[in-house]
Amino acid sequence: MLGRMPAPDDLLTALLPGAHVAPSPLGEGGDNVVWAVGDDLVLRVVKDADPRVKARTVARDVALLEFAGRHSTLAAPRVVASDPGRGALLTTRIPGVAAVATVRLDRDALADDLAGFLNRLHAVDRDEAAQVVAPDPDSEGTWLAEVGEEYAEIAARVDAGLRRQVEVFLAATPPAPAQALVFCHNDVRDDHVMVDPGDGRVTGIIDWGDALLGDPARDLATVLSDFGPEVLDRVLAGYDRPREEGLDERIRFVARRRMVEDLAWRVRTGDPDGYGRTAAALRRLLAD
Repeated sequence: MLGRMPAPDDLLTALLPGAHVAPSPLGEGGDNVVWAVGDDLVLRVVKDADPRVKARTVARDVALLEFAGRHSTLAAPRVVASDPGRGALLTTRIPGVAAVATVRLDRDALADDLAGFLNRLHAVDRDEAAQVVAPDPDSEGTWLAEVGEEYAEIAARVDAGLRRQVEVFLAATPPAPAQALVFCHNDVRDDHVMVDPGDGRVTGIIDWGDALLGDPARDLATVLSDFGPEVLDRVLAGYDRPREEGLDERIRFVARRRMVEDLAWRVRTGDPDGYGRTAAALRRLLAD
């Protein structure tokens, strides 16, 4: 249920008196709206009108970000203040720009940083992680069915060659699931990894809201889909965690599934430039 949100400056007054948000939102997702507060802070507001949902969401994210701050080798947003009843969370802002927005990305340094990040994250004690995140609720088959439904709505608008490739993928049998679950960021995308625009070095990682206990392939697959096979190869060369049989197959499966999801979203939102980039990446993934 969505409803009218309080004015962001009114919410901010209770969290940081005298501060003001930027005139326009910094970003908006399905669940939250985010505003910049000066150069160093971010105000995120839950869009759902139900105060119980607001409180539950903010409480979870406060615990999750504090947990991430203890275990992540990359800088994560730090909680400054929160108002769970009104769905407001004030955090520090990770400096830099999203990796997708810079042409000066230091890809070797990125891969080394991501390898260290995933080594540490995937080594977190599962019982400790279970205090802040839930196990992945979906099987590979469920994922594939849901993606197939999303794709079916836009399939007629996808060019014939790519459409055939996607249909073959959606009809295939998913790989066997992972037996050992780990603490996953679950969204290591090129719009969530922040970098210094001057030297292209990683400054931190944002958007921890999808974190869960899941297959390590969930994190490694986004490295493949967003940064390419060369970066993934270097990440895996520095990844010293135990590797279950079938990990490589699951990485490819999750990467393809996510890119089919992305393709459907690009078509639904009418983003021709994004569609072109996503379609090209998906063709490469499906051709492997």
